[in-house]
Amino acid sequence: MFPEAARCLKAAAARGGVGKLQAQRHFGASCCLQAKIYPPPRPREKVEIPGLQRVTYAEKMHYVPGLAKPVHPPWDQDRRDPRFYTSPPAHHMPLYKEKPCFIFNQRTNVLEGVRQAAWLTKTKVMSGFPSHLLSLAETPENQLPNQDELVKNAIRHARFWDTTESRPGKDKYSNTLLLNLLHLCASLRSSHPAVGRRILAGNYSLAATWKRGEDLFQVRGLNGLLQSSMDPLPEVFGKKEVSETSDHVLETFHPISPTIDLQAVNVYKEEAVCTGFRDDYPYPHAHTLYFLESVDPRCKLRPEQFRAKMVMFTFGNALARAHKLYGTQPRSVLDRPITVQAVGTNGRLFQFLVFQLNTTDLSGDDGAKNLMWLDEDAELYDFAKVQPFIKKKQVKVPAGLAGYKPETFSKFLSLYLHGAEQTRCGMIHTTTVRPALRQKPTEPRQNQNFLLFHFSEYKLYLPRVFGDTLLLAEMSSGVSADLLEEEEEEEGGGSMNPTEVRMSQMVMSCHCNHQQELSVGQLLKWMDSCACLSAERHAGSPCVTASMDDIHFEHTINAGQVVNIRAKVNRAFNTSMEVGIQVSCEDLFFDRHWRVCHAYATFVTQRTSSGKRVTLRPIVPHTQKELIEYSVAAERRRVRMLHDDIIKDLLYTGSIQQGDSSTGSDAKAAEKTKVESVELVLPPHANHQVNTFGGQIMAWMVNVATIAASRLCQAHPTLRTIDMFTFRGPSQVGDRLLLRAIVNNAFKNSMEVGVRAEAYQEEGPNRHINSAFMTFEVLDDSGKLRTLPRIRPEPSEGERRFQEAIARKKIRLDRKYIISRKQSEVPLSVPWDPRNQVYLSYNNVSALKMLAAKNNWRLSTERKEVRLYTLEQKSMLSFRVEAEVDVAAERAYFLLADLKNRTSWDTHYKKCELIQRVDDDDFIYRVVTPSVHQGAMGSPTSANQGEGILQDFILLASKRKPCGSGDPYVIALRSVTLPTHPPLEEYNRGEVLCAGFTILETKSNMSLISYYNQASPEVLPYISTDIAGLSSSFYHTFCSCSHYLTRNKLPSDSEVKAEEADSSLAKALHSTKL
Repeated sequence: MFPEAARCLKAAAARGGVGKLQAQRHFGASCCLQAKIYPPPRPREKVEIPGLQRVTYAEKMHYVPGLAKPVHPPWDQDRRDPRFYTSPPAHHMPLYKEKPCFIFNQRTNVLEGVRQAAWLTKTKVMSGFPSHLLSLAETPENQLPNQDELVKNAIRHARFWDTTESRPGKDKYSNTLLLNLLHLCASLRSSHPAVGRRILAGNYSLAATWKRGEDLFQVRGLNGLLQSSMDPLPEVFGKKEVSETSDHVLETFHPISPTIDLQAVNVYKEEAVCTGFRDDYPYPHAHTLYFLESVDPRCKLRPEQFRAKMVMFTFGNALARAHKLYGTQPRSVLDRPITVQAVGTNGRLFQFLVFQLNTTDLSGDDGAKNLMWLDEDAELYDFAKVQPFIKKKQVKVPAGLAGYKPETFSKFLSLYLHGAEQTRCGMIHTTTVRPALRQKPTEPRQNQNFLLFHFSEYKLYLPRVFGDTLLLAEMSSGVSADLLEEEEEEEGGGSMNPTEVRMSQMVMSCHCNHQQELSVGQLLKWMDSCACLSAERHAGSPCVTASMDDIHFEHTINAGQVVNIRAKVNRAFNTSMEVGIQVSCEDLFFDRHWRVCHAYATFVTQRTSSGKRVTLRPIVPHTQKELIEYSVAAERRRVRMLHDDIIKDLLYTGSIQQGDSSTGSDAKAAEKTKVESVELVLPPHANHQVNTFGGQIMAWMVNVATIAASRLCQAHPTLRTIDMFTFRGPSQVGDRLLLRAIVNNAFKNSMEVGVRAEAYQEEGPNRHINSAFMTFEVLDDSGKLRTLPRIRPEPSEGERRFQEAIARKKIRLDRKYIISRKQSEVPLSVPWDPRNQVYLSYNNVSALKMLAAKNNWRLSTERKEVRLYTLEQKSMLSFRVEAEVDVAAERAYFLLADLKNRTSWDTHYKKCELIQRVDDDDFIYRVVTPSVHQGAMGSPTSANQGEGILQDFILLASKRKPCGSGDPYVIALRSVTLPTHPPLEEYNRGEVLCAGFTILETKSNMSLISYYNQASPEVLPYISTDIAGLSSSFYHTFCSCSHYLTRNKLPSDSEVKAEEADSSLAKALHSTKL
């Protein structure tokens, strides 16, 4: 139907009549006219999300926000686009050289393999394994319990258990197997402490440069997993075998060039030396490198080329270390050869390598050669099948592990223990580890993954960031040597000291400053609390802090670490006692321990309710360390009493050079650093005796001192030292504490801040509670000390504080030089100076007391109750001669203290003159003795034949009376240097490190006399034959001493009169001084 007809019919239907029927008939017959027409759909609401663009899928719009992608600004490609960047030509680069350098990296595939690597490194190759290294794993004490079964479990874990695949790849199971074997070897740390002085590192770069012939070579890039150590590996061959390598002829492969397959580059850095770590890295010595065969087809190496890679990178580590130690100049023979080991594996076959670098002069073929031991293709097992191998319906290889070879793991263990066996035997140091610090590893179960740590990639093995290098901490823990020695002494002593108190605190953010480091004030509170508990445990009554000796903070403590504090009473006097405090830090994540500080505090007992003083019972030392601390505590007490007098003498006698306080215009006024703060003492600040907690007062003082130091340097200072201070009086709850701080003096890299604490009530005067002096330093971003601005002191009082700060700095240097150093580090002769008199005397007496307290003396010779003992400590030999004499101890002390009388009974003393009487307890003598250097080794009488050959000594003699019952009389001797008595040509100037007498009263009118001497080269010839048992001159000398004491056991009339005159004169001088 046409459209016009349709419109007419619709109009007729609307009007009705015949037209309507006709229209219905036409519409009923036409299908198209009967179709229903739906209204147009309503458009859906569009959701607009700011910053996001709608995404369409299959031409349909989705309005789900999660399916929308972010809108990025258009990228305008310009000249900085990396795709359009072209590097400058090589000859335009700054490091361009005309002469090429041949590079060996981790992907280098050398044609001739080990032969080529041996020629490049000037090395003599020896096949097999060094016999004495292989014997390390054969001794039972160096083996694991149930060792073979543990290794089999490690193999099964790598090949079968540690995977979700039906058959793990070689890169997967070889890495896991290597870590499993290392974990098993690390479990021997309890019997080999040196294993704890190692660490594993990965992702570090190496660079070493050398010249071979006319060509320049470099080995650089990333290599395998490195196990480095604090101690170097011992040499495998000695100097004799090294000298014999000069006759060895290196193998060549003419006409092939030795530089074949090496990358020649013209852009390089000459004399590139990089071990991969910073110079202050605590594990500088490479121990063993571990290599895994790569499965990447781009750098896959054949076995011969894989061994060549091991040789080159092992040589590179040794050469880089040699350049760090001896410089880059070639050396024909190294003073001490450098040994580095390597282990390579593909998960079944192992390659073992030991490399000894003897020379860095590699240009020619003559001279000494380096040495290399190479053990190739050692099978750990034959097969490890997930499914059995079946051929012609017969099982050729069963499923599981087959053909395990224990000798291969023995070689692996031998290389791991190399260097640790000497330590275990005592050649380096001997330590015993307490179970609290290191627990013995338990035997793993076979039905579970027994490894504590497992990662898919070995470079994620306990990560620690050190500079730009990823460090891999070893599974065993690391404990500092000092802490290990202390733990060893405790374990050897049996039961713990009954006065010892231990405290462990987790450092939280509330304990830290803005740098997330533990606040020193908080640490002092913990230290004082722990020491107070120890003192009260011994006293059985309330105690208060009387004083605290110098504290030097060696390290800072970060949030999340643990502070371990140990306190125990060293010695108890009448109503006071000395408490030793040791603070160490523990890192829970890496199981490392290190010392933070060491301090001595003095506590006094409080009176009872009836007003009586509490008398303390004496301390009984049990271990050698406790005996040393007990003996030296009396000398430390003497120094504390003289501390204030020392500063006054330095200031008012002109013993120190006065500092110039008239600084320039750039100096800061001291008034600007003043800090004043008031604290209200509340009940939480008080101890159980309702007195203000001493640690809380110290924490407040540290706070104001830090503010004063910050005002001078305008930075965040670090507290390094707190000088000895004394609490002058108590403070109670309700007191107001007024804290004042000011910078007294600023030196080049440090400043001294003085703090004064006063207490007052609402009414009444201020009470002086405490004063302290603290030394601060400021570090820059690189960790180096910053130079501080000068200080301009206030007139009068400020000038006094300025000069006193110089005196205190002098005292700190003297104490650090004389007292704080270990006995082996102190030079034989220390310059004599009135300013360091007290500390030289302290060191003199304490050194003799520590020597006498040693418990490992060995009886060498005995003759008629005169005994000769010897003591060997590292490189020091000491001897002791003792016998009982029928003389009262006080009388023997009086006779032996005057060295001028020694010429009458000691043939070794030809002449003795008093140079200076320092005070009542210290004297300086010049002693002349016969020399035996040009005579026979033996008795000094052999030296008397050489006329004019004499020795002289300048000796400081310090004498001490007993501090309590059971203490001996002490006469200590040591060498000093006097500018008024320089060495003379006709005398050999001798040195005495530590010598003297101890006189102990045994019973009525009987005394045990012991003579000690740390034998220096000048003293050793006198007693060498006695120690060897070839002579008995010591017996005759001691008999002469005994006869001299017996003859003079009763004082003469002149001595009695002189003693009375001296006592009256002393009283007169004392009253005049007052």
